[in-house]
Amino acid sequence: MLDDRQRCQRNLAYDVARNRFAPRVLILEDEVLIAIDLQETLHEAGLVDIVTCHRLVDAQAAAESQSFDLAFLDHMIGLKSSIDVGHRLAQKSTQVAFMSGSDRGEVANLPRTSLFLPKPYSERQILSVVKSVISDAKSVRPERP
Repeated sequence: MLDDRQRCQRNLAYDVARNRFAPRVLILEDEVLIAIDLQETLHEAGLVDIVTCHRLVDAQAAAESQSFDLAFLDHMIGLKSSIDVGHRLAQKSTQVAFMSGSDRGEVANLPRTSLFLPKPYSERQILSVVKSVISDAKSVRPERP
């Protein structure tokens, strides 16, 4: 019998396969263990095209030079905010999800279309964000034969 976590991962993996669309994902997280856990969650759900950055400068370069469908950005990398990276990605039509230990009200100037995940976030919240990106992509893409 599958537990709730396994069922959620299986359903998302099924959606990825059925829609033939796996979002290209950027992760910006300075805590290595948190980044690894997030990356493993995404891999287990069938996503393989993931770029992980631990430094703000690397994420800025990736945002400028590459295209992503989804980005999970830690709001604070050291003492610096990742909001500018989020704005750049949002300008390129990337769905941005900011993750923060701060309350939503304490985080100013987020891109209008961005999501906010309070830390600690759940695996279910992460998979829900991915599922919404897949659903949105399906609604704007022409149906494949």
